[in-house]
Amino acid sequence: MKAPRLLALDLDGTLLAPEGSLNRRTASLLRLVRGGTRLVLATSRDFALTRPVATVVGAEHCICLTGAQAFRAERCLFRHPLPAAPSHAVFRYAARLGLSAAWYVRKEVFQSPREDAPDQLLLRGDPALLHRVAERFGALQGQVRFLFLPDWTHPQVLHLLHPRATKGRALERLAGSLGVAREEILAVGDGLADIDMLELAGHGVAVEGSPPPVREAADQVLEEPLEEFLERLS
Repeated sequence: MKAPRLLALDLDGTLLAPEGSLNRRTASLLRLVRGGTRLVLATSRDFALTRPVATVVGAEHCICLTGAQAFRAERCLFRHPLPAAPSHAVFRYAARLGLSAAWYVRKEVFQSPREDAPDQLLLRGDPALLHRVAERFGALQGQVRFLFLPDWTHPQVLHLLHPRATKGRALERLAGSLGVAREEILAVGDGLADIDMLELAGHGVAVEGSPPPVREAADQVLEEPLEEFLERLS
């Protein structure tokens, strides 16, 4: 396969092992691929947890918080904050339910609300309570996107994001700024949050073990470890 002009990689479940470690061989292969290819990390992680991985693999650009933010090195290129008033209301309600809540603004994360509108609210706790939050604030659809991960049926976390905060939209905007066409993008992922990124790319790849909706969105489903696929690109 010809090396793409832009390679977008999800982190958890794709580039990183389940415990969060990075295979040394994979890191080495990515440095080889980089010759004429821009490497972009696209993740639900915040900047603080993404930047160390980017440094190891040599990725200059990062899409963080599932598309709510994009960075070039340390500089934020764009962000999509949530509306402030509804965010405060959701946070207060989640606290009353006993859910763990985090308020993300730029490169920082807080355990209590701030005056600055958040780029993401992240709620953790009983799945039934996470669903209750989404039901209570269902009228916010259009202002807020409710993203249950790993899926709606068995959520571990609930991400509240701006409707435009998706990996696919962030990648499209970033690629456009770099002069890279959609057909020149190769994207690799494994989760529901990766679907629109795989659909955007000229070639979308789902890794081994991806759930059916992700596999269906991809042009290719790997039946081999990621490092073997990357080796063919290097």
